[in-house]
Amino acid sequence: MCGAIAGLYTINYINLSDQLHNIKMTKNDTVASCFVKISQIRDEFKTIEEEVSDKEFVVIALGSLPRLWASFASSICGRETVGNFDKLWGAYTQEQSRL
Repeated sequence: MCGAIAGLYTINYINLSDQLHNIKMTKNDTVASCFVKISQIRDEFKTIEEEVSDKEFVVIALGSLPRLWASFASSICGRETVGNFDKLWGAYTQEQSRL
């Protein structure tokens, strides 16, 4: 029984990791919808009690942005501390309202 549970956990972890690392915006996506997907995956990791660093979520979120957002991504990366995913989302919201 424990082997089956461990196997299921491993499969869930691998699937979530794949989903997270393969997030890219498509033509029909908005930055907000992309960030929602990342947030949902983050919540699923918490459900299986697996910790993924905020830094990894930030890096993946910035990497998923289209070229149009390159200056925004550069400004985030140029900060002394990048912060966490929630702060990134807040910075995006401020930038979006400014545009």
